[in-house]
Amino acid sequence: MSIFNRFKKHKKEEKEIEKLRPLTSSNSVENKETKRADKKEAKVGEKTVAPEKALKLKKPRKTELKKFENVHNVLVRPLVTEKISNLGMYNQYAFEVKPKANKVQIKKAIETYYNVRPVKVNIINIQGKNVRWGRTRGRTQDSKKAIVTLRQGDKIEVYEGV
Repeated sequence: MSIFNRFKKHKKEEKEIEKLRPLTSSNSVENKETKRADKKEAKVGEKTVAPEKALKLKKPRKTELKKFENVHNVLVRPLVTEKISNLGMYNQYAFEVKPKANKVQIKKAIETYYNVRPVKVNIINIQGKNVRWGRTRGRTQDSKKAIVTLRQGDKIEVYEGV
């Protein structure tokens, strides 16, 4: 019976909150928002907390924790091959990036490092290959490539340092 008593307490609390609410038209936006906010009270420990405070107590998302501190932790090196140099016609450049980097982080890294704004970022995951050194067998590392498309007129001087 203790489980059912908990539900009864919640209903009593909701009724008390409704009594305290000022009487306004039911169609108003403010009234609807206050109804939603009152129902979304969060429990922290044993205390009931207002919804504004409950939002502040949320844990950060996993993606926010994985942010790279600076540009050099995202971009490994620019790729210069015959195939990639042909992409220059379409205003596209290729970079090797860290395997855990995502499109948003790559875009921000290119903005800060090269002072150009990418329009689009495409990512290619490259599987490592099986290799042999004499009798020993092994595997090369997995890697990731990013192909960055820039606006018409923007350029990246990749070939200077390569």
